[in-house]
Amino acid sequence: LMANTAVTTFVGKSVEEILGHDDTLLFSTETARKIMERDRRIIESGQTQTDEEVATAAGQTRTYLSTKGPYRDEQGRVIGLIGISRDVTDSKRLEQQLAERERRLRTILDSEPECVKTLAADGTVLEMNRAGLAMVEADSSDQVLGQCVYSVVVPEHQPAYRSLVERVFQGNSETLEFEVIGLKGHRRWLETHATPLRDDSGQIVSLLSVTRDITERKRSEIRLRASETRFATVFRSSPIGICITTLDDGTFLDANPAFLRTENLQLEDILGRTSQELGYWRDRDERDRVIQQLRETGSVVNCEMSHRLKDGTVNNSLRSLERITLDGRDCIVTMLTDITDRKAAEQALAASEARFRAIVEHGGDAFFLMDANGTVTFGSPPTVHNLGYPDEEFLGHNAFEFVHPDDLSTLRSLMTRLLREPDSEVRCQFQGRHRNGSWRWLDAIGCNRLADSNLQSI
Repeated sequence: LMANTAVTTFVGKSVEEILGHDDTLLFSTETARKIMERDRRIIESGQTQTDEEVATAAGQTRTYLSTKGPYRDEQGRVIGLIGISRDVTDSKRLEQQLAERERRLRTILDSEPECVKTLAADGTVLEMNRAGLAMVEADSSDQVLGQCVYSVVVPEHQPAYRSLVERVFQGNSETLEFEVIGLKGHRRWLETHATPLRDDSGQIVSLLSVTRDITERKRSEIRLRASETRFATVFRSSPIGICITTLDDGTFLDANPAFLRTENLQLEDILGRTSQELGYWRDRDERDRVIQQLRETGSVVNCEMSHRLKDGTVNNSLRSLERITLDGRDCIVTMLTDITDRKAAEQALAASEARFRAIVEHGGDAFFLMDANGTVTFGSPPTVHNLGYPDEEFLGHNAFEFVHPDDLSTLRSLMTRLLREPDSEVRCQFQGRHRNGSWRWLDAIGCNRLADSNLQSI
């Protein structure tokens, strides 16, 4: 019945061609069918309706927002339909593009392994992705959205978190490490990076934060601190001297009190100086050999070394070295035991033994050892001289084999007495058989030294 130029432009026909025809002349068959069915429903209902219509005409498809209602005569009878349609094709396309972008963004956010959320100025959670829901142990977003985030932050960290939110809404970007208690009661450490979100006018409308779970890192840090504390305690209190030097040039980094006492030094005497400067090695070749072994095997165990202290005395030590890494740098931990006194004792013992051996070997008296059964285990050279027996004919034989029959009873009684009385001593004279068959009178002193760990003999 009537159409304006916008209609004629869309359908590609003049007003004259349109008037008097229905929609089948203007639109595709399917489009005309849908429009005419809707128009009939509006006329029958007598109600005005607004809907989107997708129409195809003159080879192009457009989307319209159409408001249609019954057309009445002066008596109020419905005699037709009147409608106004606004082309919203471009805005619909923009809406679809925006919806697609939002869908992609939501997919990206839900795939992000870190928690991504937005907060209002009072801490209310506006948005949170799946990773964030998992971090706070929420089964669905309904448990979180609209709730205050402070409720999951442990009480001792809430003031710091509130301060972060305040600073972000003042326009700052902030970072914070804090601990939360999830909705199912589990604690975890988180690190958040927060920044303000602004609208088109530049006003801050929310806080955007990306939060990662750092529980394992914090646990590792706690274990590391505990380990460092234990090491420091052992390091400082150990009676064994310990020092730490660099592998490349031997610069001293630290030393414990036992090391400083052994070396007769103060800590300030060695820090920053090299072991070569302090005469810690006899020569450069010695250090090079040890360092080469450290590079190859990682450790050197119980290596005896000596060097001159600053007061001129010579220090003997037993050293074990271990290659370690500190702050990314190759270093050496050296454990040092002062064996100067032990070496002196060993030398004194060796001299004493040498003197004793000289006395035994060159003295005029025969000296021999036997076990509790009387078996000879040692004989001094005068034994061979007095009785004429070489070692192979004397050692391993029973001493009573060489005693005259007339003296056997007496000597066995004395032997019994010796065994009965530890550390006891007896004297006697008896006849001993010479290798040539003759008998020699011998003056003997017997001592029970079976309990002496060094002798364990008669």
